[in-house]
Amino acid sequence: MKFVMNRNPLLITACIAVALMTHADAQFEELWRAGEDDNSQADFVQEQGINDPPGDPFLNDDDFYFKGIYDDPIGTLDEDEDWANFERAVTSGDPTVRLHFYLDAEQAHPLAQYRLSFDMIALGSAADGAGTHDLEYRFNDDVFESITDLSAELLVQSEGTASDFGAVEGENVITITRTGGTDSSWIQFDYVQMEIDTSQAGCEDPLCVFSSSAATINPGGAAMLTWVGSPDATFSVDQGVGSVDDETQFGAGSIEVTPNATTTYTITATLPDNTTATKTVTVAVRLITLFTSNTSAVPEGNSASLMWNVHPDATLSISPGVGDIDNGGGTGTVDVTPVAPSTTYTLTATLGEETATAEVTVLISSFVRLWQIGEDDESQGDFSQEMGVNPPPGNPVGLDDDYYLAGTYPDPIGIVEQDEPWTNFERAVTSGDSAIRVHFNLDDVQAHPEAVYRIGFDMFALGSAADGLGIHDLEYRMNDELLSENLQVEEPVYIERIVPSGDVNAVAGENVIEVTRVGGTDGSWIQFDFISFEVDTSAVGCSEAICNFASDRVVLSAGQSVTLSWVAHPSAELSLSPDTPITSENGQGNIVLMPENNTTYTLTSTLNGVTDTREISVRVRAVESYTSTVAEVRAGEAFFLDWRVDPAAQVSISGIGAVDEQTFDGVGQIEIAGITATTAYTITATRGADVETQTVTVAFNPFSDLWQIGNDDGSQAEFAQENGNQNDLPGDPATLDDDYYFAGTYEDELIGTVDQDEEWATFERALTSGDLFSRIHFNLTDQEAALANEFRLTVDLILLGSGGEESTHDLQVSFNDTVIGEQLGVISPLLWQPIFSAESAGAVPGENLITIERTGGSGGSWIQFDYVALEINAMGAGGPADLRFSDIALNKDNGNVVLTWTSRPDKTYLVESTEDFVQWEELTDGHQSEGEETTYTDVSGFPATSVRYYRVTEE
Repeated sequence: MKFVMNRNPLLITACIAVALMTHADAQFEELWRAGEDDNSQADFVQEQGINDPPGDPFLNDDDFYFKGIYDDPIGTLDEDEDWANFERAVTSGDPTVRLHFYLDAEQAHPLAQYRLSFDMIALGSAADGAGTHDLEYRFNDDVFESITDLSAELLVQSEGTASDFGAVEGENVITITRTGGTDSSWIQFDYVQMEIDTSQAGCEDPLCVFSSSAATINPGGAAMLTWVGSPDATFSVDQGVGSVDDETQFGAGSIEVTPNATTTYTITATLPDNTTATKTVTVAVRLITLFTSNTSAVPEGNSASLMWNVHPDATLSISPGVGDIDNGGGTGTVDVTPVAPSTTYTLTATLGEETATAEVTVLISSFVRLWQIGEDDESQGDFSQEMGVNPPPGNPVGLDDDYYLAGTYPDPIGIVEQDEPWTNFERAVTSGDSAIRVHFNLDDVQAHPEAVYRIGFDMFALGSAADGLGIHDLEYRMNDELLSENLQVEEPVYIERIVPSGDVNAVAGENVIEVTRVGGTDGSWIQFDFISFEVDTSAVGCSEAICNFASDRVVLSAGQSVTLSWVAHPSAELSLSPDTPITSENGQGNIVLMPENNTTYTLTSTLNGVTDTREISVRVRAVESYTSTVAEVRAGEAFFLDWRVDPAAQVSISGIGAVDEQTFDGVGQIEIAGITATTAYTITATRGADVETQTVTVAFNPFSDLWQIGNDDGSQAEFAQENGNQNDLPGDPATLDDDYYFAGTYEDELIGTVDQDEEWATFERALTSGDLFSRIHFNLTDQEAALANEFRLTVDLILLGSGGEESTHDLQVSFNDTVIGEQLGVISPLLWQPIFSAESAGAVPGENLITIERTGGSGGSWIQFDYVALEINAMGAGGPADLRFSDIALNKDNGNVVLTWTSRPDKTYLVESTEDFVQWEELTDGHQSEGEETTYTDVSGFPATSVRYYRVTEE
């Protein structure tokens, strides 16, 4: 079997071709490997140009040798070549890597099975993006895999027998060649590996192995019978199979069988001297593959549907109360009405002398939903990406492993007035972020020992960075008591558990449900569709007028429903207001309502002439969401405010006014342009007596770009692998070293004038234990170096790694030898933005130097760059950010407004006004500067009841 698998877990492709004697149950063991499986090519070295074979096993070249015996001039190698001699990539200019390895007679046996893995990562191009790549893989000059137009990372795996690959005893060579694609491009290696299984290679007896790929199969299913015997033998299988010599090569073979019932197969091997040997294997056919109910619990008097998948020829019966039933061709359903407290149904299937049984239990219950997190829609779009590990109790207002529903909790949490938004719930449990905890309150009745809970977990969207969907071991707990344990999960699964209160240590107050991924495939994840919690208090007695009045939610969106439930004395008279008819049984009941406005519901209970009441207030969101398209803007940039509100609400935004005309079916948007300071925008939605507000703040960024190295794309593909050596100043603006130069004039005569910025491809991608520095040389003008100016340096650090078990990093950044920032103990990606003044950093006109240094941390580690950028806020020297209002005066007698602002000589200014931040009216342009301060009088009149905003722009 040959296949190609895309690393992206959402995009899996497979190209399949038949390869003789490839067995799915092969037990592979590693024969050799170059590189760690860590999504990094740091184990290897930069390619060093083209050479002819055989190369040198002690040098960095196109030929890499594993230990073995080779022809002259190589000879015998006692150890594998050092990984540091393996070229990290195949490129446009150096397109080939050859791997030389030795196979002994057993390893080269025609039936030995091989699995070859090539993890291709970090694609790049000097032209644009990742480039495209055509690749060819050869085993002893025979092509076994080819890929065209590759533009994303790939794990390439090929399986087959030694005969398929043309393996030989002695030296073998795998050649990987980049045969085409985008010019000036490269694709790198994470690791290469060869695994081998020699269990089928050779047999001295007439018959050594006879096995089945499955001990048990479903009706209509197939099993693969496999045998290994003497190459001189002939083979036959009973049960109507007959001779299998055509399926046998070198004494080994396989054939598919599809038994209708449990069958024992016997193979007979016959040597030329008529010596025979036999072996048997049994393949069982399941009589029952599924017996379940469409629900685990129903209210008393209601029915459930029992469903089955069985052998189509079996006779069936269900007890109690059903009897013999029609098989239905192997599948069917029947409705049953269970009796309290539960009924266990048994399905019996009979075929010939075989009999099988299966059971399912249906409870009688009256569950009411207490809460649900996420919609039941096979999507994790309600949630957010996991954000790392934190200890409890977490935070009820942030995205972390702890999610809080409304309630009262011990310090430091306290009172949580409303459920956390679903966007604060992490979407998955993963290898690196393995747990999620849900905190919620129960009242005295819900926590009563006779209360029963139904808890559902819908897990789907499995994935793995390694291969396929991964394997997942899951634990579900409530208050540290195990609810369920699901091991080796390989497909979406819905887990539902019905448990008494006492089994999970339920208490009045805080309770915690925890879902933990306790094992499975590394680098893998499994996501949530929803989690639900229902409670049945029908067995809880009540001796008071009202024991409990509860709601499954207190905050909902327009059009959503709320479920109210109550427990009262069986003899009490109950009513619900606002005027709503209700029914109760033994003092208990529930009702589903859909309020249009904020509503307070009152339950009134009258018992022996005494009245008691309880209240629940439910808020219907008037503002569903309110966001800005940006967090910050620069001068002249525009952005949008977006909102979603109750369609019945009227909407306004502070500083803008009514925006009902921009709102359609509750959804609206408006463009904002020209802000010159950080601004808070408050939206107000009014629905009858209900008024709700939310505020978003858009920060004004006074900085403008000076330079940037690299794209802000989460990749270091623009850069080059560090050359591993530290060099002294001044470096070279045309080569790969620790010094990177922007265009400009430099004092060192070795540098002089640099006509254009150095290529990003000569910027080292990382700071490492052995290569600690990156120095950036650039020029500033007199105005840019003014002492009052501010700078913001952005260093985006990604892809931490280590040759050991941990990766920690101490970092320091300096400007002209003045330390402007320090980060100690960095263990995760970091967006670092120190802000400093030209005066404090010692900025000067002409040449300046920024040094980014790894000053310590764990040994053998590295941290890589996404991009580095420098911005300026020209505060002094008459810079543009010096423009600001110094005075605004209103003459109430005539309505004139006198504006005064800081200015620069010999400049002109545009003056505008607005009442809504949308439409700006020009008052004057070409207004001449009056020196360091300039005034302008708006004589258009200013009514005392209005608000007007002004802006001034230097022309």
